[in-house]
Amino acid sequence: MYPDNITRIFIGLVLDLTIAIPVYLHYRKSTKFPFEKYQTLWPRFFAPYFDSLVFWPLTGLLFIILLLVNTPAKILMLTSFIIGLVRTVYRMYFTGRFGQTIGKMACKVKVVDAKTGADISYLQAVLRNIISIVSTVIAIVFFPSHIFFTRADYKQLIFSPSFKIIVAASIIWTIANIIVFFSNDKRRAIHDYIAATVVVRTNLVNSKAKTNGEKFTPLIAKEKNSFNKVPRPYFYD
Repeated sequence: MYPDNITRIFIGLVLDLTIAIPVYLHYRKSTKFPFEKYQTLWPRFFAPYFDSLVFWPLTGLLFIILLLVNTPAKILMLTSFIIGLVRTVYRMYFTGRFGQTIGKMACKVKVVDAKTGADISYLQAVLRNIISIVSTVIAIVFFPSHIFFTRADYKQLIFSPSFKIIVAASIIWTIANIIVFFSNDKRRAIHDYIAATVVVRTNLVNSKAKTNGEKFTPLIAKEKNSFNKVPRPYFYD
């Protein structure tokens, strides 16, 4: 069982790199017009691949080591819980502190307050990730990684009523998010409405400068953030 799971871990790494490298090269010098401020579908789609690479030493290398030394399943499950918690804290901290995870930084998008355009508070970052927190807990309880299961245990899990209910809920949530995302001009998902946030591009430039090939700087202005009283940038058209 262990060799197969180690192979899957490396396949996941190769997949992440295969996607992340060309995406990074594309967005590194990419610029957008102001009217494209809220066109964030593809950056938001690709950003998690970068975040996965950030955590590969934990999610990949650590598990390979644990598998090679025949670590008991209970320890693997505890490790999975800790990693899930760390990833959740990572998203909340980086979003609250910078408005971006490393993945969003690479893809040139940022989470800002939906009303003011200012940086969001840590409370908003928590609210924005509340579904992730709940889903992480559910995953730990009902969906321990397949590396924890023998073939019989896995079959027993996927045919259980709890598994079917959670899968159905996940599908409904995904469909609802897609519908909400495409039903508004600012491309806000459900968690954006929960936290009163919106995702914007950070590589906006003056239309004239981009057309004429002139040197330009991003359209950024400084505004005092009412939450932490520190001047920080916000974006505007």
